[in-house]
Amino acid sequence: MRVVRKKRLTILGSIGLLFLCGLGFAKEKNEPNAAALLRISFDKESYAPSEPILATFTLENKSEQPILVNKRFFFNREEAAKEDREVFLTIVGPDGQRIACTYTSEIGLPKTDFFVQIEPGSAVSSERPFNIRPFFALEKPGIYQVTGTYLNVYGKEIGLQAFEGPIVSAPASIKVTE
Repeated sequence: MRVVRKKRLTILGSIGLLFLCGLGFAKEKNEPNAAALLRISFDKESYAPSEPILATFTLENKSEQPILVNKRFFFNREEAAKEDREVFLTIVGPDGQRIACTYTSEIGLPKTDFFVQIEPGSAVSSERPFNIRPFFALEKPGIYQVTGTYLNVYGKEIGLQAFEGPIVSAPASIKVTE
């Protein structure tokens, strides 16, 4: 019973601290893509068929107001429950066909420190690159077009009005060699 109270007090204290620090929030629940920009970058341009493909996600505030975002950038397949992803990728292969994401994982609630304020003109990136290779069959040699979508559903459960999106990135290209 005391552990539950301590956790509850810790969460409420964290929320209070966020508000005392004067964090700004997005004006509307789902601002248009003009409010923020999602970029996907890769550690290289070309990959061998079995080599890890490391992606980093960056969210930039393009609005004139600070926005509160979930910087966890948890990556999962598009078909996963909204609660189990914050970013999903759409990949089109060299033959023009969409490549299905083959792996799903479940997650829990993000920690309160995953929510950060981004000032106008500033950006936040994923803390580490994600290896997308286990999620997609990318063995065919050629150029792949990768588009990301940021769609956050978290924040409300702890009293935060976080930016939700959706935000769709411009396509990024990667090459798989023979």
